[in-house]
Amino acid sequence: MTSRFDEMAASWDEDPQKVERACAVARQIRCHVALDPEMKALEFGCGTGLLSFALKDDLGHITLVDNSPGMLDVLERKIAAGAVKNMTPLLLDLTSGGKGVREKFDIVFTMMALHHIPQPASVLSVLFSLLNDGGYLAVAELEKGDTLFHGAGFGEHDGFSRKELSIMAQNAGFGLVCFCDCFTIRRKIEGVVENFNVFLMLCRKNGG
Repeated sequence: MTSRFDEMAASWDEDPQKVERACAVARQIRCHVALDPEMKALEFGCGTGLLSFALKDDLGHITLVDNSPGMLDVLERKIAAGAVKNMTPLLLDLTSGGKGVREKFDIVFTMMALHHIPQPASVLSVLFSLLNDGGYLAVAELEKGDTLFHGAGFGEHDGFSRKELSIMAQNAGFGLVCFCDCFTIRRKIEGVVENFNVFLMLCRKNGG
């Protein structure tokens, strides 16, 4: 069944704000985590891979996971066009568990994916299980505000407060949790341009 993400995939990278957001998130990850080419990484909910492309020169191999065939088709074409050697796309729904992933990672990152998931706490537990001891989780997410980003008809989460996401991470097993601002999305809501904050949550398995 075709999802709305499949339908949006072809034009996803044409939005300069999405590209700018990925670059901003990548900068904050670099500021807070000592990345190196020996690190194995996983991107959850990768879409067309904008964040992984922004980080590919800082990391070793990156596994990019998404459940949208349309997004992964675009990603595979980008990898081929750029002759990128350290990325592997994987069509997989991690919301049902970590089966299908046969290795563990030094860093897992995700951008604006968690709020589309009915049970985000369970996904954080899956991501925890996929990390090596001392590994990092970086979650870029929409901060919950007074104005609805997705509108009243959105079925999942219209962002998170830092407190609720921190509690989810701690309940999943993470010890050290910290936050920083990384981007402001400008979106027109009922004719008025509104600002929406995107924060980055960083946490570590077993506290390093």
